[in-house]
Amino acid sequence: AGGGSIAWFDRDGLLKVGPASAGAEPGPACYGHGGAEPTVTDANLVLGRLSPKGLLGGAMALEAAAAEAALAPIADRLGYGVERTAHGMIGIVVANMVRAIRVVSIERGHDPRDYALMALGGAGPLHAADVAVELGISEIIVPPAPGILCAQGLVVSDLKEDFVATAHTPLDDGGIVSAVPHVQALLDAAEAWFAQEAVAAGRRALRLAFDMRYVGQNFELPVPVGDEDSLKDPSGAIRADDLRRAFFEAHERSYGFHNPDDAVEIVNYRLTALGRLDRPSAPTLRKSKGAPDPVEIRAVWFTPQAPAETPVYDRSALAPGHEIAGPAVVEQLDSTTLVRPGDIARVDPTLSLIIEVNHGQG
Repeated sequence: AGGGSIAWFDRDGLLKVGPASAGAEPGPACYGHGGAEPTVTDANLVLGRLSPKGLLGGAMALEAAAAEAALAPIADRLGYGVERTAHGMIGIVVANMVRAIRVVSIERGHDPRDYALMALGGAGPLHAADVAVELGISEIIVPPAPGILCAQGLVVSDLKEDFVATAHTPLDDGGIVSAVPHVQALLDAAEAWFAQEAVAAGRRALRLAFDMRYVGQNFELPVPVGDEDSLKDPSGAIRADDLRRAFFEAHERSYGFHNPDDAVEIVNYRLTALGRLDRPSAPTLRKSKGAPDPVEIRAVWFTPQAPAETPVYDRSALAPGHEIAGPAVVEQLDSTTLVRPGDIARVDPTLSLIIEVNHGQG
């Protein structure tokens, strides 16, 4: 699901959104570059969630009339207005996102309600509130620059290299003996990588894990092995009983059960080598209280029935301590954040927006 995802009717007559995309060229109809298909960005513009002044601080103009014209054929076929049609498109996109999140949470034994939702990318904060409601999540984190979060992370993240050896090894005393040479070979490879990358001794870190499964299973579970000090002597760190117990615990967490009598095997040996980098320090910022002044008021559709007069805030003017009550739109150069009616957004000391989701509203 992306801003360029195209809405279309399947053979069953049901409206779908994506996976086909208008991409960057020609892009959504509202870009004015020749695109004519109705996209998610067009829907957000029709709903007032995106500014008609354009993106990138107004440097990238958006054509509201073109967006409405692109949605009009779908609206006519459904018998709805363009705003209700746009709202339905957003609902379909949110459902796509929710399904993807469930794959990496519920299907792996994690309850999304126990977590916060991180909104990243240019369009992530536009849809985060709707996604959070569907998943029962009560807190959303919008970092200071969500549109460039991945690039920023790449710049400041530690150096990392993964070393993998595949060797089916039974989890018994004999198998553990044969496992030691595999681990030692990975340690030697990691040592060579540290030297190649000129990582100082005090900045090196190692993490060892085995991909393990019951014999006959299709999928493995990663099981951490020992700690960094124990890797100095692999022959003493790798014990069959400890590995079996750790595997049972991992299997219980992932699948809700384990069988202590079934045979277990190691499939892959994984060693992660890390070169620690200095972390950028957080700036010292002046705290503010209350709500900032909005830059404008515009009609935004949060429901398909009617728009709400919604204050729009400039994120660059927000400071730690500021609090915004929904409905609200927070605009910045690289993204737009939507705050639903009833939700509360607060600016924390790192300039992240922390949105408290009210599940009784919206």
